[in-house]
Amino acid sequence: MDTLNRMIDQTKKAFIEKQIDHTTYAIHIKNFEPKLEDLRKFLLAAQKDVINILATIRVLIKNKQFLSRIIISSMSRHFTKKQKKQIIAEKKMLIDEINSNISTDGDRIDAIKRGNY
Repeated sequence: MDTLNRMIDQTKKAFIEKQIDHTTYAIHIKNFEPKLEDLRKFLLAAQKDVINILATIRVLIKNKQFLSRIIISSMSRHFTKKQKKQIIAEKKMLIDEINSNISTDGDRIDAIKRGNY
């Protein structure tokens, strides 16, 4: 997304500064369409993943085991300072994992682009 935004901004800037003419500008903008389609496919695949995860969570919540019900009922509805710090640390760890996966998930992205996801 950032790459597409930079490319569009650079094209727009070049056109405004008269480094390229209207025809060249139109050609460049037209070339963004396939990239935007790839982005659309990726977002649809991500949506599919999120729906699968949420559906799984809902099923697990509905089919709580006895021990799960005891644990949930005994949990506090408010977080301690320590828990808040742990949540912040966990979010950072998840973001780091996501960023790590982005750099190694090229095969999945290629499959999504080909429509094989």
